[in-house]
This record gives sequence, C-alpha cells and structure tokens, in this order.
Amino acid sequence: MKKPFLAQQTPELWHYSLAALSVAAALGVRSLLDPVLQTYAPYLPFTLAVMVAGRFAGRGPALAATAASVLCSWYFLLEPRFSFVATPAQLGSLALFAVVGTGISIMTGQLHRALDASRRGEQRFRALFENAADGIYIVSPEEQFLEVNTRGLELSAYSREELLGLHVSDFVAPQDRSRLPAVIAQLKSGQPSFAGWSFVRKDGSLFPGEVSAQLLPDGNLLGILRDLTERQHLEEQIRQAQKLEGIGRLAGGVAHDFNNLLTVISGYARMGLEDLPAGHELRESLAEIDKAADRAAALTHQLLAFSRNHLFEAKTVVVDDVIRDFEKMLRRIIGEDIDLTLALDSKGSAIRTETGRIEQVVLNLAVNARDAMPEGGKLVIETACFHADAEFAEAHRLDRSLSPPK
Repeated sequence: MKKPFLAQQTPELWHYSLAALSVAAALGVRSLLDPVLQTYAPYLPFTLAVMVAGRFAGRGPALAATAASVLCSWYFLLEPRFSFVATPAQLGSLALFAVVGTGISIMTGQLHRALDASRRGEQRFRALFENAADGIYIVSPEEQFLEVNTRGLELSAYSREELLGLHVSDFVAPQDRSRLPAVIAQLKSGQPSFAGWSFVRKDGSLFPGEVSAQLLPDGNLLGILRDLTERQHLEEQIRQAQKLEGIGRLAGGVAHDFNNLLTVISGYARMGLEDLPAGHELRESLAEIDKAADRAAALTHQLLAFSRNHLFEAKTVVVDDVIRDFEKMLRRIIGEDIDLTLALDSKGSAIRTETGRIEQVVLNLAVNARDAMPEGGKLVIETACFHADAEFAEAHRLDRSLSPPK
C-alpha cells in the first residue's frame, strides 16, 4: 500500500517545517502584542522561536529561523512601516539580535545533537540489556532489585513488579544464603565476584547458575546470571558416554573370551554329528547345540561391534528364512503355553543386515509377548512386503536414499 505524501517526506523537511511554524507563531504573537513588545521586549517572541527550532530541529533549521526572525524584526523596527528606513541604533540592535540568534542556534543545535546521541545510546543499551542471553540484575546497596531484563524474569519466573520488590536473598536457594553477606561485602569493597550459586524460582523449583557481579560507579551492584541447567545436562551426558565407552571395552573383552568358548562348543557339536550315524536320536540335539552356538557367536559379534572393536558386516538375507530357522529355538524360549504361529509372506524379499540382528529383534518381541500373556495365549509373527512412499519415509524419518530404484 502506498504511503501518504506526508509520511514519505524526509526528517529534514519536518525540521525546517517546525522552524517555519515557530517563526510564524512568533510573528503572530509580535503582531498581537505589538505596542507592549515594541517598548519592552521587541525580540522576545523571535528569540523563543529560534530556541524552539534549535532544541527540537537542530542547528540548520535554527539558523533558518534566525534569518527569518531578523527579517520580521526589521519590519517591526521601521517607522513608518514599509519605509525601509531605520536609525543606526535600530540597525545595531538588529545586528546584535542576529548575532545572539546565531549563537543560540549553534548552542541549541549542539544540545539537540547531544540529546539525540544520548537517546540513541540509551536505545542501544536498552536493546542489548533486554535481548541479552543471560539474566542481568541491578541491585541497590540495600540488596533489593532495582532493574532486571527479560531473561532475568524468565529465570526467576517472577513478574517485573514482583521481583523489583524482593531482596536478593529471596532469589538465592536456602543452602547458599549463608555465603551471601560475605560476597556482598566483597562487591561493595570494589572486588568483582564470579561464582556458582543455586537459585529458587517463584514456584519453589531450584536451578544452578553462575554469577558475574561487580560494583557500579553509582554504588549499585550489577549481576549477570547464566543458567547452568543445560551445561550440567550435557556434562552428565558426557559422563554417561564415558561410562558406556568403558562398558563397551569390557563387553569387547568378554565377547572375545566367550567367542573362544563358543568355538569349542561348536567344534565338539560338529564332531559329534560326524561321529553319529544318520537317524541317531542325539543328532537333532547336537544340531540345535551347533545352531545355538552360531547364534551366540552372532551376539558376540554385536558386542564386539558395540565395543568398536568389530565392524558391522551386512549381507543379503531372506527374512522369512531367518525366522523359519529360528522357530525351534523360539518355541523353547516362549514355552508350551504360548501357541506360536508363523504367517510369513514377504515373497522371498531380501534385506541387507546381519542374521543375528533379525533374530534379536524377533526374540525381543516374542519375550515381551510372552510376559504380557502369563496365562498363555497365541503369538503370531507375520511378515509382508510394504512399499514406503515419500510421505511415509518423511513421517518416519527414513533415509530415502536407500529406496530401491523404480
């Protein structure tokens, strides 16, 4: 939408317009009070006009107002009017007014610039103060809050009116209040402080923070508070990661030793299968022992991968075949009270993974189902092909680059 004409004008035009209005107002007052002002204060209205222009518009508009005021004063000094004849005394007073008006223009213009710079500095300070990422508090020598920024209110959960009526100790957690007098005395002596504290919000919840505080030139105290909740959370995550790294190393060592035992178990099972004739009643048991050893070896393989001592080796496997081979072991694990049914219909679809991982997923699902049916029940494991379109992949955060070519 097009802006109105007046809204499109530059600030300079407004300033000169203000100067013109000031001179026009002075001219009106001078005309109305001509007999009185001519005798006692002929230049007073125009002097005020120059001061107003300088104070609110700056030096340039004030000089323009001075020039216009000199011309208007020339008119009122003439006797008779429009005669354009003035005495030397009148010309001297008029020149003196021009000099004084110029001086007023310069001084009020400098005052205008100084006030404008001060206003801009205050606006910058207020923007920095209110948008700071840390809480900023200004406290009186009596230890009461005088000023606080937006972040400081968020940390305390108080409104501005509520917080400005509180004592500093009301914001400090009870276990740290005994330290407060010594720190306040240190700050009043001119020594800054940087320390960690615990604070209490309006709702009574505690949070950790570190405070940088110092004495201001006016005698008040400045405190900058940084919330350490997120940092402590990250530090705890790092500690947990270090623990997991230690567990991974331990798991890697255990996996190596356990893998050696599995080699012996699997070796003896295969030797037994070779020695027993076909149809012997123990061959099935030894075959299951050999399969169990292979599955246990796959688990140790995962432990080695977890400990970063062994890489994940994916290969092409048919999901239905893996589940069928795992069926006997699965039935023994879930027990006779659970009726296990396989509904495998993936049409021979293959995926890239490790057999042990598929078995681990199925085992976890089966054990959870068994625990959910303490009195027995029916467990159906079903497989099917499913096409994950772009919308499904986006909703489930799947890597679309893994999709098969069309």
